[in-house]
Amino acid sequence: PFVRARLLDGTHALRRCLHVQSVSSWAPVCIGPYSQANVLRSSLVLVAGMIGLVPETMSLVGPEGEDGEAWEAQLRLSWRNAASVLDGLEDGG
Repeated sequence: PFVRARLLDGTHALRRCLHVQSVSSWAPVCIGPYSQANVLRSSLVLVAGMIGLVPETMSLVGPEGEDGEAWEAQLRLSWRNAASVLDGLEDGG
C-alpha cells in the first residue's frame, strides 16, 4: 500500500539517479552504462550491484594479511561501497 500510494502521488519526483562519473574517494566510478542508485517516486531505492573495488584506484582489494581471504575483504568493501552510494543520495536513501 505505501509504495503504491507513493507511485500514484504526483507530488514526488518520478525518478532520481546517482551516477558517479569520475574517480572519487567515497564510491567506485561506474564501469558500465548504469547508475549506482535510482529512486522512484521518493520511496523505492534500487542500488546496482557492487564489487570490492577500491574507489581511489578502481582495483580489487587483495587479502588483508597472511590469514586473510581476498573474498572476505572484497565482500566488506562491496558493502561499504553500497552504503556510500546510499549515503550519497540527497535524503540518505
